[in-house]
Formats: sequence, structure tokens, C-alpha cells
Amino acid sequence: MGNKQWDIPKLRQLLETLLPRQTTLDDYEVEHEFADIGRRTILLNAREIPEKSGKDRLILLAMEDIIESKRQENLLADSEERYTRLFETANDGIVLLEKADRKITHENPAIKEI
Repeated sequence: MGNKQWDIPKLRQLLETLLPRQTTLDDYEVEHEFADIGRRTILLNAREIPEKSGKDRLILLAMEDIIESKRQENLLADSEERYTRLFETANDGIVLLEKADRKITHENPAIKEI
């Protein structure tokens, strides 16, 4: 195709190997290094659309670049890990309260020593 921007081996695998065995495919992640824009993670969803004659297979393929959402997920996971490490290892007692329910939702190990 054109400048081969869509010549993605895992996309070809999807179309030639996986999709013939099933009529739908959800959330298939593919990583690919594009010459112009670098490494991207693409989320693929595919559906076979019934064709009246039954001779040809029509496939609806949706592709979404999810590199930014993946980056955000990684940042959030890193932040949660730092928070948990800080919470669990703090020498001061920490209690988290749910104001509406007036209940303790979390307490760190140091609070038990106090």
C-alpha cells in the first residue's frame, strides 16, 4: 500500500490467521515501529460483515492509536506504587477516612503501633 505505512506484520497475522477462524476480534493490541512517527501501540477491533452472496468476506477494521493512554496508565501505576510505598513505610501513623460514611478506609502499619 502506498508508502507501506500500513505494512504491519501483526495486522497481516490478524487478517490472515486469526480472523478467518472467528467473525469478531476485540481489543487486539499491536505494537509497531513506524518510520515517520516511531513506535506506536494500536488497538484493533474487527468484525465480519455478512455479505449476501457469501462469496467474499467483508471485514470492518477499527484501528486506534493508544500510545498516549498507555503512557498515562504507566504514569498512574508508577504514582500508585510510590504512594503505596510511602503509605506502608511511613513512621507516622496514617488513617484514611471516608467522610460520608464516617468509616476508616485504610490505615498504615505504623498506626497499629501507636
